[in-house]
Amino acid sequence: MLLGMFDIGRAFVFGVAVQNGAREAARLGSQAALVGANNDAAAQAQFERLVLQRLIHASAPALSGCQAVSGTQPSTGCPAWVLTVSPSGTKASGAAVTVTAVGRPSIFAGFMTGAMSLSLPQVTVHGQAIMEIL
Repeated sequence: MLLGMFDIGRAFVFGVAVQNGAREAARLGSQAALVGANNDAAAQAQFERLVLQRLIHASAPALSGCQAVSGTQPSTGCPAWVLTVSPSGTKASGAAVTVTAVGRPSIFAGFMTGAMSLSLPQVTVHGQAIMEIL
């Protein structure tokens, strides 16, 4: 029971951290100067990398050790997390930027909980923020 309380407590800490990070990243991504009006693939990849890096830095301790890289899989070193940035529609004023982080972090990494029929269920942590481009 004690391990379960620790697990739920850490999940809440991770959940609050990821939600705060998503909010900060969406705020950064909503700035029109960063988004730009062009549809250049290189500029889009740089934009996503910049927003994801803000998400990672603002989500400590949940995403510590992660790195933002360009491409379809934006996170390395974070196998338990899926991080996405999606400008919806056009990148003009009034469109929205959505930042999402979903993961099942290993709360007790390296701790054997399967002994004596003990097991802890995986807790899913979700953070999402949507902000309008100014």
